[in-house]
Amino acid sequence: MELSSMYPVIGTKALQETKAFYMTHFGFDVTFEADWYISLIREQDGTQLALLDYSHESVPADFRKPVQGVLINFEVDAV
Repeated sequence: MELSSMYPVIGTKALQETKAFYMTHFGFDVTFEADWYISLIREQDGTQLALLDYSHESVPADFRKPVQGVLINFEVDAV
């Protein structure tokens, strides 16, 4: 099996605010947007990230809660 991509999906109730944060501070662009799911990419390096309304029915019932215990490491030249 050949892997074509892999990216984190962050569960949040604040989709628009989270999208704005990653677009403003890290230069992400939207590749797909629905009312419950947003896919983002940084064109300059291909980094991908997705945002998901964790209460959406597509998420298994046992997992419909805010993200817990996830670390995403961002390395930048200057803060």
